[in-house]
Amino acid sequence: MKKKLTVLLFIFAMFAAGLRAEVVMPKIFGDNMVVQSGKSVKVWGKSSPNADIEVLYAGKKAKTKASDKGEWSLYMPILIASKEPSDFKVLENGKTAKTFSNVLTGEVWLAGGQSNMEFTIGASTDFESFKKRMNADPQKYSLIRFIKPKKSNMSKTKLFDFDCDAKWSDIVSNPEFRFSSAVAFYFAEKLVDSLDIPVGLIITPLGGSSMVAWVPEEFLKGEPTFEKELKSFKEKLATYNYNKALDTFKKRNAEYEESVKAAKAQGKPEPKKPYDLQPVWTPNPLSPNNIRSTPAWLYNAKIAPIAGYTIRGVIWYQGEANLTWRLDGTFTSRFNRLMEAWRAEWKDVNMPFIFAQLPSFGKQRSWPETRWQQFESFKQTPNSHIVITIDTGEENDIHPKQKTPVADRFARIALNKFYGKNITAYGPMPVSAKFESNSATVKLDCKSDLKCSGSPRGFEVRSGGKWISAKAKISPEGFVRISSPDGSKIDAVRYAWLDWAVPQVCLFDSENLPAAPFVFFKDANTPKK
Repeated sequence: MKKKLTVLLFIFAMFAAGLRAEVVMPKIFGDNMVVQSGKSVKVWGKSSPNADIEVLYAGKKAKTKASDKGEWSLYMPILIASKEPSDFKVLENGKTAKTFSNVLTGEVWLAGGQSNMEFTIGASTDFESFKKRMNADPQKYSLIRFIKPKKSNMSKTKLFDFDCDAKWSDIVSNPEFRFSSAVAFYFAEKLVDSLDIPVGLIITPLGGSSMVAWVPEEFLKGEPTFEKELKSFKEKLATYNYNKALDTFKKRNAEYEESVKAAKAQGKPEPKKPYDLQPVWTPNPLSPNNIRSTPAWLYNAKIAPIAGYTIRGVIWYQGEANLTWRLDGTFTSRFNRLMEAWRAEWKDVNMPFIFAQLPSFGKQRSWPETRWQQFESFKQTPNSHIVITIDTGEENDIHPKQKTPVADRFARIALNKFYGKNITAYGPMPVSAKFESNSATVKLDCKSDLKCSGSPRGFEVRSGGKWISAKAKISPEGFVRISSPDGSKIDAVRYAWLDWAVPQVCLFDSENLPAAPFVFFKDANTPKK
């Protein structure tokens, strides 16, 4: 009888052990991570049902109890920035279930957007200089940590975790950092230089991605343009035939290859491959849209797994995929909604967004309108901050290699607005315009003297329904008087209103920060054409 009881107890113990679930946490928690200082840090995961969970880190601890489904989350007490690594431990029912090593406390920023945020530091103009600085002081640069999902996936539903590999590492020990964001790393370098504390980067951008892909579906509803995109997508999804789409893609590719062979045989130049035949546009089994424009699904796969991870804020560089020819507010409305959605998902209504205005480029005649709508988002959304880049860019390359000035301006804003540094955040910012018959005086908010580099240029007035070059008189106090060249009446003024604007950019402050491009109309009833 005693032997039978021992066997039964053994079987019961084995059964109970089988019921015990391993603590599972998303990959955003891991060795070498950076956790945010100065804020209550959210930690979450899954465990056995109703388990007692405790988190220990840097002399602080927090406890909670898992739900019947084994889901749990808690907030750590406020942590102080430290360059000293510590173990981050998660206990289940009093026993250590997870230990993350070499963890630092500092400043965490999420870097998002599209290709100009994705643009690699290894391909940037100043990479060799960056490497020399890093090699000269590896201890300092090891304070820059980053995590980047290895793939750009999409999902119909919000994922608990990335469905690909993602690990935290520092840039000194991981040479693969050269294949990631130049803007993010130059930005982090500036923060480390000034603050002397660890900086963690969560790097999530995807080239060519549209805003609609980065917003959770519940926030697409209620924004008219997003709703149209969502409706169109769902209609296409209902009848989507992946095999048919793939066959068409392959057929078009074969036809293109035949045209290449024919051109070579005739001694003619090779025809350019159509943009939509590049491998990146190969049909997807799940969606009739490309991953870059499928509503919400990119958010579900790349942002949902980290939403809530405590960060200082977001640096964002995007807009090329959402160019608008109109001043109708649709870009502004969409971007405002994106910021609203992310803040809601993080449960932080004031979460900082620092975003880049589009630089100078090309001759598409739609970048000025988009820049102005980005500026409108800056004015309308509290704790959003715009990086003016009108004096940067390349005329014939949408991906300028010089990323240092852009990152420097991101860092200026962060250091001034969030770290209390006595540094100028912005160059001159347009505030208002006072119209007279043949002129308008534009007021700019300028922290130092307004100046003109070379002769005044890039100014226009609208007279008789046509935009014409204008005269301008610049005052160091922050005023620009813009007038028609022939004394004719005007109803609008603008500055640097060009896709490729660099040659016309002339307004700066005494620190050589550029003024934002602008447009003002005489009254609200003036047609915005």
